[in-house]
Amino acid sequence: MSEGETILLPGTGIETTRLGFGTALLMGTVEWDDSLRLLEAAYDSGIRHFDTARLYGYGGAEQALGAFMKGRRDRVTVATKLGLNPPVVPGGLLRAKAVTRRIVERWAPGLRARLGRGTRGMVERSFTPESARAAFERSLAALDTDYVDILFLHDCQPPDLEDAALTDYLLGLKEAGRVRALGVATDLAAAASLRRSHPEIAQVVQVAAAHDDPAIAALVGNPGAPPATITHSILAERLRLVAGHLRRTDAEAAWARRLGCASLDGATLAGLLIDRAMRRNPGGVVLFSTTNRERIAANVEAMSALSPSSERDDALDRLLAEAAGDGEPTAAIPASVRAGGVAG
Repeated sequence: MSEGETILLPGTGIETTRLGFGTALLMGTVEWDDSLRLLEAAYDSGIRHFDTARLYGYGGAEQALGAFMKGRRDRVTVATKLGLNPPVVPGGLLRAKAVTRRIVERWAPGLRARLGRGTRGMVERSFTPESARAAFERSLAALDTDYVDILFLHDCQPPDLEDAALTDYLLGLKEAGRVRALGVATDLAAAASLRRSHPEIAQVVQVAAAHDDPAIAALVGNPGAPPATITHSILAERLRLVAGHLRRTDAEAAWARRLGCASLDGATLAGLLIDRAMRRNPGGVVLFSTTNRERIAANVEAMSALSPSSERDDALDRLLAEAAGDGEPTAAIPASVRAGGVAG
């Protein structure tokens, strides 16, 4: 598996890299310049698919991605989302918010948690044709582009598509060439339902890669009309579980031998998990995120160095199952993993 490997997403005509970079952390936990450096690092590592949303960073993630794409638009694919709208923040305050968050993290972490709860309560959920139109136009302006490759409905549920005026608007965007493909980014049950009821809208399905969930395999492997599938949330929870399990059991060396690795540091574990996720979604894209730009290259390099091995796959599945069944707190993570700053 190589970092530059591409895939033609079924039914869309979109060709992109099998590995994508998620921007949920941009302009939220990192500042403007660092956000751009993360995007540059992903691009330099061979990644050409970038996933964002109106919600991320108060809209600032889209702005950062737009700035990064200048001069590169024809060499990358971009997906954004509508339906979950952030509180309206003047553009000049977006960078200040990232700086403020870093100050809060350093000096008052409890305050940050309270602020986070308040912000989540201010998120507007709306799937009316009017709100969809307004959100899409804001996204195009922030991204500084006249089209997006994939437009997702963010956290949508089947009742959200009952308004024919909304589906007509979305299909009109595609017909006009302003959107190359439509999709749903939601939970697995809703994605499967919408794929059945609105296949013209759910061309692309984006879901979390739940641990060993056979429903994902069933959705991806639908012999009648398999959707283009993008999976996310492949690293953060699993890294915490595995690292905590290895620390408590003092079994890192033994598991490293079983997995055929010199060690199980953060980059190696991430590489194994990325490779695993790509194998479970062979015809689609896998997203990951991090706030550490050096870790991007390390993760991709570790993943690219792996060769197919059913024995390693079986061993990793057993390690994940053991870690998931451990039941112990996972707050204390080894420094080698903490340094990765990994999410997604």
